[in-house]
Amino acid sequence: MFIKAQYPFKEGETYYTIEKDQLVKSTWDDQSEEMHEPNKQYFKSIDDLSIIMQQAVDHYREYMVLTAFAKYVRERVVVTGNGYISHNYELVGSFINSTEYKIATESVKEIG
Repeated sequence: MFIKAQYPFKEGETYYTIEKDQLVKSTWDDQSEEMHEPNKQYFKSIDDLSIIMQQAVDHYREYMVLTAFAKYVRERVVVTGNGYISHNYELVGSFINSTEYKIATESVKEIG
């Protein structure tokens, strides 16, 4: 039988949280148990936090590029009078070389 721990750390262990956009380093104690929020993110190390942050940046980068690509395609795809979509099959290649792609990737470089 497995017993789920009531708290994520034992007394005396170091942990990190993000409070009001600030990284806070703490040591688990009785007060930590009183303030414990089960849905709050706690990190064992700065490395753990760095991994989560990098994943967030990667997802944001993908979002920015996909959003720019969707806009790029919308501006170049035309629905003809008979309802067929007229488009250029080289849209992906032209997008990668476009200013829109460069803007989307450059905006994320500042974060990552």
